[in-house]
Amino acid sequence: MLEPVRPWSRRRRAAIVAVLVAVASAGVLALAQTPPDAELPVLHPEALALMCPERTWTTPPTAAQLAAAAARDAYRAMLPAYLARVPSEPGPVLWMPVDGVRVA
Repeated sequence: MLEPVRPWSRRRRAAIVAVLVAVASAGVLALAQTPPDAELPVLHPEALALMCPERTWTTPPTAAQLAAAAARDAYRAMLPAYLARVPSEPGPVLWMPVDGVRVA
C-alpha cells in the first residue's frame, strides 16, 4: 500500500531555498572574478606564491556563510596574481574620470 505524500514543512522549504540561493550566488560571484590583464607586467613574482589560509568551521556553517565563503574563495584565488602586478609606488598621475569619483 502506498504511503500518502506529506507536503514539506515551511522550515524545510525555506532551508532548501536558502541553500539553492547560496549555491547560485556563489557560482555567480565565482564567475565574476577575472584574472588581471596578461599584458600587465609581473613586478613582484614572489607574490604569486602567496596563499591565504583555508577557512575552518567550528560549527556547521549556514547557507549565507557558505555563500560568503565562496565569494571570499574566488577573491583569494585571484589575489596573488593582482598583488604581483601592483607597483611599489603609485603612479604620479590620477587619470580622470574614475567611475564614481567627481572631479572638483
